[in-house]
Amino acid sequence: MAFVLLVGVVTYKVLQDDQKHNKAIQDERALYAKLDSQAQNYIQAINSKYPGKVTHKDSCSYTSTEGGRGALGCEVDSQIEFGVTTDKQLIINYADDLQENLQWGKGENITSNTTGSADKTMLYLGDKKQSCTISFYSDTKGFLVDASCSGGALAEYYPVVSD
Repeated sequence: MAFVLLVGVVTYKVLQDDQKHNKAIQDERALYAKLDSQAQNYIQAINSKYPGKVTHKDSCSYTSTEGGRGALGCEVDSQIEFGVTTDKQLIINYADDLQENLQWGKGENITSNTTGSADKTMLYLGDKKQSCTISFYSDTKGFLVDASCSGGALAEYYPVVSD
């Protein structure tokens, strides 16, 4: 009888842990969907005033480790690209103003801390393990505004890409 009771308690505990894990996955999936929607809405707001070429990509990837896969992470990314234009500063000012409407918290200008060609990068640290950035890039062909969020993930919410 004690053995049956022990098996019942262990089974209950395993089911309870599975439910918690499934709930955590559902919550995280919803968070990524929300961040994705906010990034897309931000880029679409810029596009509605200053039309450009809009692209969007969601993906997950594993860090590589010797002999296997490492930690899983996902990214949601929306961009708007402009050719060479005299409206560049107007677009940047408008994009900056729109950042006040983002629900990502207070942004921090980390441009001097970033590597690469970003003219400006604003970092928004979420209350979970995800972070978001708004970056501005320019070259001789034009410039683009990039809104992306990324972080660790409990499941593959989007297609898995290799690094």
